[in-house]
This record gives sequence, C-alpha cells and structure tokens, in this order.
Amino acid sequence: MMTSHEEFLDTRRFDGTVVVAAIVLYRTPLDLLERCIRSLMRQHLSADAKIVLAFRDNDCGSTLPAVAGLIDTLGLADRVILWDAGDNVGFGRAHNAIFAACRKVMGDRAWLHLCVNPDSIYHHRAVSAMVAFAAHHGFRGLFEARQFPREHPKPYDKQDFRTNWCSGCALLIPSSVYAELGGFCDDFFMYCEDVDLSWRTRLAGMECRVVPQALVQHDVARKGRDNDFERRHMIISGYKLARRYGGAKFAKAMGDMMRELLSPEELRQIAAWDKSFKPVPVPQGCDIPTFDHQFTFAQARW
Repeated sequence: MMTSHEEFLDTRRFDGTVVVAAIVLYRTPLDLLERCIRSLMRQHLSADAKIVLAFRDNDCGSTLPAVAGLIDTLGLADRVILWDAGDNVGFGRAHNAIFAACRKVMGDRAWLHLCVNPDSIYHHRAVSAMVAFAAHHGFRGLFEARQFPREHPKPYDKQDFRTNWCSGCALLIPSSVYAELGGFCDDFFMYCEDVDLSWRTRLAGMECRVVPQALVQHDVARKGRDNDFERRHMIISGYKLARRYGGAKFAKAMGDMMRELLSPEELRQIAAWDKSFKPVPVPQGCDIPTFDHQFTFAQARW
C-alpha cells in the first residue's frame, strides 16, 4: 500500500473539479493528522467537486503503516491516490514530489493542488470557498485560506483580496499554475519557499489572493517543536531568498546570524550554494520583492 493506487479513484471518469489534499508527513502525531483528515472529509462540496488525499512521508515511510491503518479505520481507502516516501527533503521538495506523482495518475486533466499542513483543521466550507474563489479568477494565481483564530499578520486588500505573498499552510495551486512555475524552488528546505513561489507568481503576471471565507485553524504553538532547528532554517531560507532576489542588506543580516548559529560544515554548504544558485530576474523598479519588514515580507497589520 506504499505506492500510487490509481484504482482507488479513476479521476479521468470524474468530470468535476478534483482537489488533491497534499499532506507532507514527518513523524506527525496521528491524533493531529486524524483531526485534519476528518475536517477535510467533512467539507460541504458541490456535486461537481471531490477531495482526494495524497501522502508523502519525509521520514522514509516510517509513519505510513500507521496512517494507512487510520485511513482504513476512517473508511477512506478509496480517497487516497498516492502513498509516497523518501528522505526528509523539506516542505517544498516534498510537495513537488507529490505533484509529479499525481500528474502521472491524473494524466492530462487539470486539478487543484491543496497544500495541507497536517496540524491544521479546515472549516467545513473552507475548501468549497477556495474552489469557488479560484474559479472566479479563472484558476490563475495562488489562493490562500485565512488562518484563525489568529490571522497571519501580512496584509491583504479588503476589496480584491490581493496579498504580497501566500502562506503555504493552506494554499490552493491550480495544476496549470504549478506546472507553469515549476513548483517550489528546491533551494529551500523549510520556510520562505512559499514567499519565493508567490513572488514568481506575481512576476509571471498572476496574483496572490487570500480567500476571505475559507477558514483554517493552524496549531503553531503545539508542543514538541524544535524551535532552535526551525530558527536556524528560517535564517538560512531568509538568506537564500535575499540572495535570489537581490536583497543585499537582508542577506548580510542573515549571513551574520548564520555565522553565529551554524556549524562549519553547514557554512561550507551555504558557500557552495552561493556559487551555484540562480538569481530570479526582477525588472528594474519592480516593487514585488521587499525585505524591509523582516520575515513578514510586507507591512504587518499589527
């Protein structure tokens, strides 16, 4: 049960909108995952929309047997189109792997790739709101759910709901857009990959938008988090983002922090990356990449 199972759902016989809830696992507590999956399966969808599940375990498949048992218990075996496993390649690369594998199952049809944090809980109308909103905008761009009870501090326009960038916590990406942009950049292990994807989306002439009626609860304060590990990777990703987009001042600040926090071997890896990375072409005078507001990458609302 650890490979793609096209027989679970022949998507090519379904004429409606398929939403692939893509879930990346890494030693994920089963109780959190169960809450998330139950919330996805309780979505109020129209008859022409369907949610299926795709799993990627970044811990070489260690949790997949338990997850498979949970799926069987919930009676959702026919909703899973992908079981995938490998090394811990981080958030963006894992979603790229899910997308590539699902593309083989889907064939030529279009679908919606929904990045789902396994510690999130979806309001029962969140996915339908995201699908309808994306359809209204021609399935062009990125579409982010609103986090609650505490919203993300970055701003969005209250009229057209455009935002500087979309968080990957609950992010709907039309498959055509995913393919056009090449997915998430492999340079990022965790953090800032969603900012990078968003900026490339906008540079390609599309928009990033918040879906105001799509509510998702994200447990950012859960116990068991390795805050030092996460801080180090946030700084590394901030440095890479700044280097890719010409944010010299921000890159220098991140570089100073890295020299204090990283091991000599990690610093050597960053130095090697510095020699091979590809900067993102940004038109002169373009105001899309901004590093004036630290890791909010936009003027915070509070």
